[in-house]
Amino acid sequence: MIAKTLSAAALAAALLATPVVSYGQSGTSPADKTAEWTSLPVFDQAGKKIGTISEARADGTGHVTDIVVDTDAGQQIIVANEQFDRGTAGVTLSMTEGQLLKGAVPIK
Repeated sequence: MIAKTLSAAALAAALLATPVVSYGQSGTSPADKTAEWTSLPVFDQAGKKIGTISEARADGTGHVTDIVVDTDAGQQIIVANEQFDRGTAGVTLSMTEGQLLKGAVPIK
């Protein structure tokens, strides 16, 4: 009888405890993950630096879905996640600077 009462009390305490939000092993929130991308250099397919990231946009889990690049040519362009890879030195696009500038619609 006492064991059942203690088990019920432990279950009630566990259910009433404030849940702790877990962001995985890194301990960073989705907003923190996108902030890490800001100001990273952006390189074209040939390795030429073409700008920096001014904003990273993410889904609810923190996965970056696209980036906003401030180009050295003075344009601001959105690049979708299938068109870039993040490395240790920055972000590398899967296209040349010419292809990016030719095919993109600038934000400003």
